[in-house]
Amino acid sequence: MTATDMLFRLDDRIAFGTGAASGLGQVMAEGFSAAGPDVICSDIEHGRLDEVVRGFREQGGKASAVPVDVADAASVEAAFATLRSEERRVGK
Repeated sequence: MTATDMLFRLDDRIAFGTGAASGLGQVMAEGFSAAGPDVICSDIEHGRLDEVVRGFREQGGKASAVPVDVADAASVEAAFATLRSEERRVGK
């Protein structure tokens, strides 16, 4: 285990990554995934988002896709309502 691993482990936690279907958002989600949490990947690009999540899972990560438009408050609320209904530990 590297020093970074020892300092930045997120096992038994949830990381919520926005813009995870591409670019910097995807890179951040990859970093989260490597640190061990259940990564909730969100983006407006549903199809690409599913591909990214599939890739994380193939590499042994825990990930799920939640389509959301962060520019739309109702979309964000709906995403978190879904997570809460699944009894995910978001915000704790």
